[in-house]
Amino acid sequence: MAFQRELAVLQEKTDGKKTKEKITDLENTLKYKESELEKLNSSKKTLEEIRKSHQNIIESIKSEKEYNKKMSAHLEEIRKLKEEIREQQKKEAEYEKEQRKQQEYLAVLEQRYREACKKTGVSASLNFTRAEKQNEDLTKNVVGDVKNVKKITNKEKKGAKLEKNLLKIHENQEENEKKLPKEV
Repeated sequence: MAFQRELAVLQEKTDGKKTKEKITDLENTLKYKESELEKLNSSKKTLEEIRKSHQNIIESIKSEKEYNKKMSAHLEEIRKLKEEIREQQKKEAEYEKEQRKQQEYLAVLEQRYREACKKTGVSASLNFTRAEKQNEDLTKNVVGDVKNVKKITNKEKKGAKLEKNLLKIHENQEENEKKLPKEV
C-alpha cells in the first residue's frame, strides 16, 4: 500500500508525456555521450600507436648514433694499426738492409783476411772461428727479424679482415635503414 501511495504521488507530480520525453532525451544524450567516448578512445589508441612509433624511431636514431660512434672508433683503430704496421715494416726493411750490408762487409773482411793469411803463410782456419760465430749471430738476428715481419703481416691481415667486417656491417645498416618505413 505504501508503494501505491508513492506511485500515485509520483504520477501526480509528473505528467506521463513529460516523463517519457525526459527519458527519451536522456537516452539520446547517453547515446551521444557514448559515441563521443568511443571516438575519444579510438583517438587515444591512435595517439598511443603514434607515440610508440615515434619512440621506436627515436631509439633507432640513438642506436644509429651509437653505431656510427663505434664504427668511427673502429675505423680510427684500424687506421692507427695500419700506420703502426707501416712504421714497423719500414724499421724492419731498414734493419734488414743494415744486416745485409754488415754481412757483405763481413764477407769482404773474410776475403781480405784469407788473402792476408795466404800472403803471410798463416792458416786462415785457425782464427776463423770467431768470424764464423759473428756470422752465425747475424744469421740468427735475420731469422728473428723474418719472424717479426711475419707477425706484422698477420696483424695487417687481421686489421684488413676487421675493416672488411665493419664495412659489411655498415652496408647492412644502410640496407636496414632503407627498408624502414619513413615516418614523420
